[in-house]
Amino acid sequence: MKKYLVFTYKIGQAEGGMRDFLNSFDTLEEALINLDDERNRYFEVVDRASMKIVKEGWAMFKFYDPRALDLDDLHD
Repeated sequence: MKKYLVFTYKIGQAEGGMRDFLNSFDTLEEALINLDDERNRYFEVVDRASMKIVKEGWAMFKFYDPRALDLDDLHD
């Protein structure tokens, strides 16, 4: 298995655990590129070594970075 494990499912249709496993990838970018941009699809990318979620959310927003909308930076 590679470094990042990807779990994905349509909202309300999660199977649970390895039944939602898509594949494993060497990089986070590779994992995100391989996700389908479906409207009702949710994903979790897990670091295999720590078993912690490193990224999760709706597949159609997989490249969204919440830091890009840090409104505190606008008031400086």
